[in-house]
Amino acid sequence: MRVSFLILALFAVVFAGCATTGARIPVTDIGERTVIMGDLRQPIGQEVTIYGYKFTNGPYHDCFRVETVDGRRLPTSTYVHIRGIAAWPDKTVATIRGYECHFAG
Repeated sequence: MRVSFLILALFAVVFAGCATTGARIPVTDIGERTVIMGDLRQPIGQEVTIYGYKFTNGPYHDCFRVETVDGRRLPTSTYVHIRGIAAWPDKTVATIRGYECHFAG
């Protein structure tokens, strides 16, 4: 009885995950009709200029708090990891140019 209950619960969890509907986007639409936005609220691959400062966050020594993107202030605090800034002192202010290349999804 106990084993059948566990199997039933396992199937319920598996099928519940399969029942969720997400937006299906054909690969051919990406870049044409569908644009993937990154953490900085810009399209992936777009060249951007960010302004902010280096921020140590626990074990992460490569965090950068972004205050503006292309001169526009962000509505919420956004932190990105940037390779090569770990040796910078905390609160080092910088303007960095690069590409939007990450999204949480």
